[in-house]
Amino acid sequence: MYSNAKRTKEYIDKLLNFIRHEYSIDAININLAKRGYYGETWQIETLGCSYFVKAVYSPAHKNIYKKSFPIIEHINKHGIDFISKIMKSKTGSLFTLFDDAVFGIFDWIEGENKEDEQSKVHEYQLLAKVYTVPTDGLDI
Repeated sequence: MYSNAKRTKEYIDKLLNFIRHEYSIDAININLAKRGYYGETWQIETLGCSYFVKAVYSPAHKNIYKKSFPIIEHINKHGIDFISKIMKSKTGSLFTLFDDAVFGIFDWIEGENKEDEQSKVHEYQLLAKVYTVPTDGLDI
């Protein structure tokens, strides 16, 4: 993992206040989520639902992460519903900046990311749907 910083109670409080202020999401619980290599990830729970939170601090990956948001929104709008939907900020932004990180919140999808021989056919079927999404109007 790129960053495995231990987070203090002060950091967690700052994070939750930021989420409340920028997204109007009142979290009642926060837990570390399984993560990729470059992102710091959390699961936040509210009274009604859960969200996936990702913050990317790596200077080499922040711009890549920023550029992914319009693409995610574009493919969601074209019927790809098996990836998380972006939760926009109060101002309508696809992402925000928090503590020198590019920060995004997504719907929580329950389950385990599992890639094995049994899942390949289904994964390829889903991937084939992504390839049908038109790129018109997408600035990449």
